[in-house]
Formats: sequence, C-alpha cells, structure tokens
Amino acid sequence: MTKYFVISDVHGFYNEMVAALDASGYDSTNPNHTLISCGDNFDRGPDNEKVMQFLLRQPNVVLLRGNHEDLFDEACLQGVSMRDYMNGTVDTIVQFGNNSHKLDWTVDDMLLRAYKHTKILFDKMVDYYETDNYVFVHGWLPDVKNWRNADIFAWRRARWYNGMEKAFHGCYEPSGKTVVCGHWHTSWGHSRINNTSEWGKDADFSIYRNKGIIAIDGCTAYTGKVNVLVIED
Repeated sequence: MTKYFVISDVHGFYNEMVAALDASGYDSTNPNHTLISCGDNFDRGPDNEKVMQFLLRQPNVVLLRGNHEDLFDEACLQGVSMRDYMNGTVDTIVQFGNNSHKLDWTVDDMLLRAYKHTKILFDKMVDYYETDNYVFVHGWLPDVKNWRNADIFAWRRARWYNGMEKAFHGCYEPSGKTVVCGHWHTSWGHSRINNTSEWGKDADFSIYRNKGIIAIDGCTAYTGKVNVLVIED
C-alpha cells in the first residue's frame, strides 16, 4: 500500500515545506512514499527556485496544476497585469527569469526565460490524480456531468473554487470518493463548523475534514506553516 504525503499552496516557502515534510515522516528514498503537490507551488515566497528543484528531485511525485500556475503561464505568454503584481507572480517571474542577475534583460527576455526555465516542471503537471478512495485536485471538481472528461477551460475555472464551500452545498464527487484539495485557507471551513474566526487569534488553519472533503491549504504566506496530509490507499 502506498503512503501519500500531500501538500498544497506552498507558494515558494521552501524551508517551511521541507520542515513540514520532515516532521510528517516523508522519506524520498522509501519506494512506498509518494509526494503529491496540489498546486500553487510558487508566488509570494522567497524560494521559488528551491521549491521547483526539490519537486523535480522527488522520485515518486504527483504534481497538480493550481491557479497560480495558470497565472504564471498567462503572464509569461500574454504579458503581466496589475493582478500579477498583487498575486506575487511578477516576483516569481523575476526570480526565474533573471536568476543570472544580468542587468540588460528586457521584460520580454525575462518572461520568455522564466517560461522556458519552468517548462520541465509544468509539463509534469496534471489536473487531477485519483486513487481507490480519493481524488486530488487544486480547488474542486469541474461543474460538468463527467468531470474526468472536462475540458481545459472547465478545469481552469475549477482551480479557483472554494472546495469547502462546494462541499457545504452538497457538490460531492459522484462515486463517493473523498476530494482532497487546497487553494482556499482551511480557516474558512473551521470558522463555519467550530465558530472560530477566519483570520483572528483563534483562527484554525489546520487540515479541515468534513463529508466528502479534506482541505489542506494552511495559508503558508500568512501562518508560516505547511499542512501535510498523510494517507494510505
């Protein structure tokens, strides 16, 4: 039986990611251990390059695409917008696109360099991963009858969904599998179940479990912590 170590929304915080994985017992040399990243590996944190190289080194790894991976591709291929400054995408592009610290790079040079530099990782990413009892996604399942056959546009929309809210409204995986997701800070769900605050001193950013869902985004950029879900299946 495979033991899965699931992370999400690391957002370039390499040290926090490694510390959490070490504490969870993850061992990349163990053939029965598989690392799953539910996306949003970059933006906001200082060590996007280290996060990328770490993921590429793992022998058993599943990489899901998050909305920030979509934002990164859009910025590189279509040009940056004000949203990209707010989301941290521009900082990520600078880290990847000007890591030689060359002073005469143009903006287009940096965008192209960043895109080419990360392509080896992005080419490994998928929309979802499925085991006997779980489906792993970034935000939630697409709003289509057969979600496995959803087109690229439906998956792009689904990566922005708040999975906890979807589950609250009864939007479960049709066959009864539990959906494991990131994207939305888990304090949102805890605040509605346990009457804690969403952002206050009593906010709970631990792993959220409810019918049909396990949400794991610990809002690392805010809390400095990465949640690691460990399951066997």
